[in-house]
Amino acid sequence: MNTKTILITGSNSGIGLEAARKLAAKPEWGIIVLGARSKAKAEAARDNIMATTGRSADDFRNLIVDLVDPASVQAAVQDVAQQGLRFDAVVLNAGGMPSANGGELQKVPSGQSKLFAMNVGGHAALVNGLLEGGHFSEHATVVFAASEASRGIPMMMAKAAKLPDGYADVDAALDAIVTGDHVQKVDDMYEYGLVKLLGAVWMTELAHRHPSSLRAIAVSPGMTGGTNAMAEMPSLMKTMMTWVMLPMMSLFGMAHKVGNGADRYLQALEDESLVNGGFYASPGSKLTGPLTLQSTTAQPLLNDEPFIRAVGRLMDRLPQAPVAAK
Repeated sequence: MNTKTILITGSNSGIGLEAARKLAAKPEWGIIVLGARSKAKAEAARDNIMATTGRSADDFRNLIVDLVDPASVQAAVQDVAQQGLRFDAVVLNAGGMPSANGGELQKVPSGQSKLFAMNVGGHAALVNGLLEGGHFSEHATVVFAASEASRGIPMMMAKAAKLPDGYADVDAALDAIVTGDHVQKVDDMYEYGLVKLLGAVWMTELAHRHPSSLRAIAVSPGMTGGTNAMAEMPSLMKTMMTWVMLPMMSLFGMAHKVGNGADRYLQALEDESLVNGGFYASPGSKLTGPLTLQSTTAQPLLNDEPFIRAVGRLMDRLPQAPVAAK
């Protein structure tokens, strides 16, 4: 049997770890590359998965990458080349919500906001470097971890993400979102949904650009407990979400367990009926339930061709990883 190779970023905890565990239970996934910010975290994830699945150490590889650091992304692409890896699938799971707590968005040395860099910018540089280096197999799949927040969450009074006003054109507006300079007083959930929307639309643009050689799907894991997405929130907010809001939402079917979120990634990898370039999340205004292609009525930018093309231009001009030798 031909076996496949997959990379999962942020695989050391939460949904990424659970997705890696579920894939390790499937013999067709012969090599699972665990992306993490340190060797210790990647090896701890490997040992955890080996203990629960019986897979051997030979079935795993490490890829050390810090998505907010372009140099780290460059080194990761070079490491892929040195290991001779070629991916049948990549799950862009790493990310989070570094809270501004009503203030300004944090920035990283690249000039990007930390929110954008850790969710989208680093992933774009990584994928572009892998594409340019020839490190995808034919008909490979890229899955981006999107968010319900991008289309709005009525029950949480979160509005659907849209482009900020006051810019000369869409490219200038997108550049401002990348740096975080488009906003002074931050609504954390809204800004999270906005950058995740850019990632989802990036999948649409990738599918347009590589129509016969690449599947690119954006999938929200849904409202999921047991993740590190809230790790950088202020202590009080994190405590309220972890011990009050999420348990209450789970009780009423508005949140699900980490395994359910991981199952959505696996469906994106395995279900050929999903629309290439589509954004899949929960049905209607729900936060859980079967994967559903998202309505362009709820989020018009999903079907805005000038916007889609502008997102493609944005990803092209972000700091890129160098082309590694094949």
